[in-house]
Amino acid sequence: MVFLDTIRAIPGTQQLVSQVENFDFKPALVTIAALKEQLDAV
Repeated sequence: MVFLDTIRAIPGTQQLVSQVENFDFKPALVTIAALKEQLDAV
């Protein structure tokens, strides 16, 4: 998936990529929210 390559380029997204690859979308939403908070704090 091309969009996963883009996500992989962002530091700290390994867990998110793994969750999406495994179709674990509910946990991926939690991970996205945490990543967003981290990026917003920068």
